[in-house]
Amino acid sequence: MQRLMVGSSLTTVRRGERIVASRTGNDFAIIVIAGLAAIESRIDNMRRQIHAFAFPRELACLKPFEAMPELAITAVTEMRFC
Repeated sequence: MQRLMVGSSLTTVRRGERIVASRTGNDFAIIVIAGLAAIESRIDNMRRQIHAFAFPRELACLKPFEAMPELAITAVTEMRFC
């Protein structure tokens, strides 16, 4: 894990903030340092589908879900990642 973190910057996001795949690319991945992340896609304006959760010390990667519409990583709680 430490090898993956070398050269990366630590970022903090508030609860509910989304990191959208269309802005980062579907091969985007993060390591959750603190908090909880959800990999999700929007089904329509009112509904979303959660595909996976990433807990502290886990890697969250969008690549396996690239076919899903409006794919994003969302902070379920305040989250720190690199």
